[in-house]
Amino acid sequence: MITKPSDAEYPDFYSRYIALVPDGDVFKFLKKQKRMFTALIDSIPEDKLMYSYAEGKWTIKQVVGHVIDTERVMAYRALVFSRGERQAIPGFDENDYVEKASFNKKDIQDLIQEFVKLRESNMALIQNFSSDMMERKGNANDFLFSVRAIIYIIAGHVEHHINVIKNKYLCQ
Repeated sequence: MITKPSDAEYPDFYSRYIALVPDGDVFKFLKKQKRMFTALIDSIPEDKLMYSYAEGKWTIKQVVGHVIDTERVMAYRALVFSRGERQAIPGFDENDYVEKASFNKKDIQDLIQEFVKLRESNMALIQNFSSDMMERKGNANDFLFSVRAIIYIIAGHVEHHINVIKNKYLCQ
């Protein structure tokens, strides 16, 4: 079982995501979360997918795309750090990524399937990490992260956006 990372394994900014991950087996949570996230997005009426709750905020389709992008970036970080990468990995500007991705033009079912495939691929990757690999750290955006912390960040980030969708987009 993958245990929660200590505060020394990630930048303070990410503590809000890690706090959203329940105690217990994070791998089982990732599996369950895949179903919860896809069911939530699939339940949203088509006319609501282009909704944004305030000026300058993303649409629901853009949020889904952002979740995909972030999981992909974080999984790459986990992979390279698990392999002992010594080079610093650059950060990414999520707003710039969303702006350039044209998520609003994509079919929501295609986005859902992309998330499912990505999550399944990442779960296969995580299953193959040894305990030594989980402890390895690397530099991303000038901060140190352990592989274990990145796994929790992936789960917590999706959980954060599930809450945002429910509380800011669907409560209207």
